[in-house]
Amino acid sequence: MYDLEKEPGRVLAGATAMRAYGVPTGIRPAADREELERYSRAEFFKNGEHMHRIAHVAIGFVVAATLARPCGAAVVDQVQNGFAIQQKLHIAAPTDKVYAALIAPEKWWSSDHTFSHSAANLALDARAGGCFCETLPRGGSVMHATVAIAMPGALLRLRGPLGPFQGQGVDAALTFTLNAAGDGTDLTLDNVVGGYMKGGFGNWPTAADDMLAATIARLKAYVETGSPDPKP
Repeated sequence: MYDLEKEPGRVLAGATAMRAYGVPTGIRPAADREELERYSRAEFFKNGEHMHRIAHVAIGFVVAATLARPCGAAVVDQVQNGFAIQQKLHIAAPTDKVYAALIAPEKWWSSDHTFSHSAANLALDARAGGCFCETLPRGGSVMHATVAIAMPGALLRLRGPLGPFQGQGVDAALTFTLNAAGDGTDLTLDNVVGGYMKGGFGNWPTAADDMLAATIARLKAYVETGSPDPKP
């Protein structure tokens, strides 16, 4: 449950997200995820299944902001028209193994952050100009980002706004840097986002930071254990 008195930032993040998609922001205290999803269905169903998918992805993105933030997650810069995030973690596996998993997002990405509700529909063509894409029913598809740099075992850079940023006048660069460290890999994630965001960026940087922290935690868990679901 979200409580305005106890967690104003989380409620405001949700309100910002819903406002960006045209949903009224009069979210009352203690509104929960199911309540937001029900409202989303009611408001967007009249515009068809496509708009419902967009609303679901936006809500999933914001719900990530309600989770505990892993260590190493940080918004390192924020200005009126953009922000930068940097996160670091250690993965107990060699760089080549980490890179091989990194370019197979269908195996560890959260289905909550897809339009089709299934990470199995994701694919990443790990070469310059390649697509980080998703297939949708009835021949549909989504381009989440384009590969700018692919250096096996060392670096992967994607260009393109993810999730709810896709529908805004925003560009983004998402870089994964891998460095050998002992018998494992130090992974650094850098996400730089800038441009025009309807209603302003508000609490979106924190929401994006939390979502990306949870995402690389899933990558770490998948590489180390074979399952993308981190153990408590």
